[in-house]
Amino acid sequence: MRELLGKFQEMEMRISRERGPFNLFALFLPEDAANLWDLVISAPWADDNESEALRYIVRELQKSFTTQEILRLSRTVFIPTGFEDLEELYEEHPVEHGKVILRNREFGLLFVEKGYIITCRPPAAKAA
Repeated sequence: MRELLGKFQEMEMRISRERGPFNLFALFLPEDAANLWDLVISAPWADDNESEALRYIVRELQKSFTTQEILRLSRTVFIPTGFEDLEELYEEHPVEHGKVILRNREFGLLFVEKGYIITCRPPAAKAA
């Protein structure tokens, strides 16, 4: 998982430079997920057009990962930047282009058995 996580960190930094910052970029392993990870994203540029953002993320995944690595993902989930559960994550796990490990935590309606947060930062207006 360490090598895979490194690839996600590189991808997150590249996309941040190209599209703009993320408020959340994380991998969550939901309880009872058959060891398949969710790529969880929140970003202002994704709020603007989620279907275009998904196409972009899929292209980036295909450029950066092997088919076997992509098959370790269950889905990509876009969280609106205004989602209130993000506030708690911003306070508890502030990180940008790094790695924070989560264990056994609720996030919205999802129970996360394990997670890796690569970026977790409030929107620029709130960070000021």
